[in-house]
Amino acid sequence: MLDQKDHTFGLAFNNIGVFSASDSIIYTCLRVFTDGLPGSVDGMRELDIGLEVVSQSEATVQITTFREFNAIGALNENAQTPDCSGKFETTTGVYTDIIMVDDSILETEWSLIDPINLILKLDGQKELTAN
Repeated sequence: MLDQKDHTFGLAFNNIGVFSASDSIIYTCLRVFTDGLPGSVDGMRELDIGLEVVSQSEATVQITTFREFNAIGALNENAQTPDCSGKFETTTGVYTDIIMVDDSILETEWSLIDPINLILKLDGQKELTAN
């Protein structure tokens, strides 16, 4: 995850996913919601995840790794609990996140299209610019 020190995007520390071109994986963190309320998956409310690009042409990714986010309760350099930029709504299968790709920061929205294989399709993206 990117340690976001530039507050021009109005974002807290440690909450932007990062696309790694070297292995075609988005590394990020997401919070789980059910009916708009905090939820969990296997007892985990926040997850570190790896989204591997399945198809660039179809704009699909697959969740290939996940674990509990910040299981040890580490604090960032400001003595704050790190936050997650991603949000997954279990009732709709919609995942939203802020992801850094090269020098661009994108606000993204994805739909879960294959719940068995955990494949998501990009529905939309918007580049965020500094105020």
